[in-house]
Amino acid sequence: MTIERRWRSGNLGLVSAAISMLAWALLTSCSDGSSADAEASTSGAHAGGGGSTGSGSGEGGAGAGHPFDDPGTCSDGERNQREDDVDCGGPCEPCVFWQRVAPSGAVSLFLTRQGTLLGSNEYDWLTRLERLDGAWQRVLADGENVTVTPLANGSSGEIYGVGEGGLARSDDDGLTWQVINPEFSPGFLKVMDDALYAGLGNALYRSTDAGVSWEPVAGGFGGGDLVRLEVNSDGIWFLLSYKLVMRSLDRGATWFEVAYTEGDTSTWVVELSDGVVLVGRGATPPLSSVDRGDSWQQTEAVDVTARALAANSTDLLFSGGTGVDMSEDGGLTWTERGDDDMFGFRSMVMLPDDRLVVLDNNDQVFVSRPTTFWGKHKRRGEPLPASCTDGAQGPGEQGADCGGSCPACPTWRRLAEVNHTNIQWVAATPDGTLFFDNQEARYRSTDAGASWAPAELDGEPLPFISTLIQMGDGTMLATSGAALYRSSDRGGSWSVIDATLDVGAIALHPDGRLYSIKQGFSSDGGVSWERVSDEPRGITDVVFTESGDLYAHGSRFLVRSLDGGRTFERLDGVPLDNDESYVKLAAAPNGHLFLASTGGIFRSIDRGVSFTEVNDAASNVLVDSKGNVFALGQGIAMSRDDGDTWESRLLGVNATPRAAALASDRIYLNTALGHYLSTTTTAW
Repeated sequence: MTIERRWRSGNLGLVSAAISMLAWALLTSCSDGSSADAEASTSGAHAGGGGSTGSGSGEGGAGAGHPFDDPGTCSDGERNQREDDVDCGGPCEPCVFWQRVAPSGAVSLFLTRQGTLLGSNEYDWLTRLERLDGAWQRVLADGENVTVTPLANGSSGEIYGVGEGGLARSDDDGLTWQVINPEFSPGFLKVMDDALYAGLGNALYRSTDAGVSWEPVAGGFGGGDLVRLEVNSDGIWFLLSYKLVMRSLDRGATWFEVAYTEGDTSTWVVELSDGVVLVGRGATPPLSSVDRGDSWQQTEAVDVTARALAANSTDLLFSGGTGVDMSEDGGLTWTERGDDDMFGFRSMVMLPDDRLVVLDNNDQVFVSRPTTFWGKHKRRGEPLPASCTDGAQGPGEQGADCGGSCPACPTWRRLAEVNHTNIQWVAATPDGTLFFDNQEARYRSTDAGASWAPAELDGEPLPFISTLIQMGDGTMLATSGAALYRSSDRGGSWSVIDATLDVGAIALHPDGRLYSIKQGFSSDGGVSWERVSDEPRGITDVVFTESGDLYAHGSRFLVRSLDGGRTFERLDGVPLDNDESYVKLAAAPNGHLFLASTGGIFRSIDRGVSFTEVNDAASNVLVDSKGNVFALGQGIAMSRDDGDTWESRLLGVNATPRAAALASDRIYLNTALGHYLSTTTTAW
């Protein structure tokens, strides 16, 4: 399979770079000898005919456009003709970026391999434009309008589209069409791997006989109907539904959700030459990923929308939404680049010579000067350095130091594709071993989530784990019901220490001893115990401060011991509503306590005597070794000042955290979109 670096599908088309430039009249540049005043006058004369939709013959405003002579010499290398941030004009002043061509009478544009523009008005008509200085011609069959919407260019020059008669095909550059399957009308088509793929409803279909017959290859996707399929330069497939972005690493055999579009409609996918992948989301700003879809960021320009995306040969990115905007940094920031006379946006295509053709809501068709003169792409997708921290906040790091010199270093990395549904529990140990429980079995990873293997007890899946800790010598201990287990190989295999000893909640004392709320202290890894008191009943979580103070909680009560667990006193804690309960305790290095409940996060600075609410939108809490506090709710918020102020740290994961653990100052996170591992939080 040949994979093009820049995707072209749907309205953009799979464009051959060898398109005959004689088929297009080149737009008149400022180097044609005409004066600046003449240029302005000609541009103004175009406005009167811009709204015409043409007659039944398809001659929509003949002669309404003027050709540019020489786009190759349309730059003198300087911004000296009152240009707005870009060099586009040689000697003429002022420089003209856009010219109108004949109106199309269409709602969407499509570029064929032969260089013809097709304009579709859905089920009303189809028009063709072979030269930019020519007129659009209606496509007719027996005197009647052809009602086909072109969707995909085939590998041999054929064009596939959908109309009232079903799936159709043209073998003569859109002049005539033949229905090949009257019972199949997909929402999109994509040619790759010598096959034709289509989305119909929430299912993906494949045809190996040029669309005559179809077989389902995947279905049951969430987020509404499927709208687009693309493959990137690494062979990774991306599939868009109205609300979700899905990814396949095995050529469509299995799929995993990697991003939500947050309530808006997914519309477009495009890849830049540095591997940055962007997804248009209709009425909201596009998403971008620098790591093949593992993590996603939203553009900083909140007023930019992306009903369509296009990139030129130098990786300048263009978005069509309320107008036309351009990005030089892979979608992080945007600059308006449309014409003042454009009214909204309907469709656009990028020509092989890097000119952009735009259709607006008034049926005006604009063609630009070559966009390569409009800016310089700033790469985002360079490989990450071996050490992802240089001690300073760098480009694209959005409030955290995570990437050395690499731009837009992802703070979150999506882990290997695993069954991440029905997750009951996750854990992470100081040596970096990760664990999760998905009801079927307990899995662990010793390579930071690159691969997973089941944790076993005598060749069988390890029973459900309620607590897991790692001793100073690397030994791992886990509780399950009344049993206590041990592993000396980073959780791969386990043995039973005691199958009937009920230890309850366990924790490590600062001096390295193992503590059990029900059995006391153990200095030999749980083999023998020294009972120190009768424990409070109903304890679900235990934590020590660095000074040795012990705190524990049940679902609706909180206790502490200031004498090593010998005696306990009940604390007033946090008042709870009838439907609320305590979830998690965490101790900061300064001795302050953070108590998470289903009603929010609370802080105590007086050893648990009183608590103050510091976050009302979270129900889980983590604290790293530097004292940074993380509140987990609908997203992740980080506080650098003991919970006084908060900032979002989700950075495009786009999903609600369902379970989280912290070890070696890295957050291991499970969401509906999969498992994620953060960079070191102390560098944020």
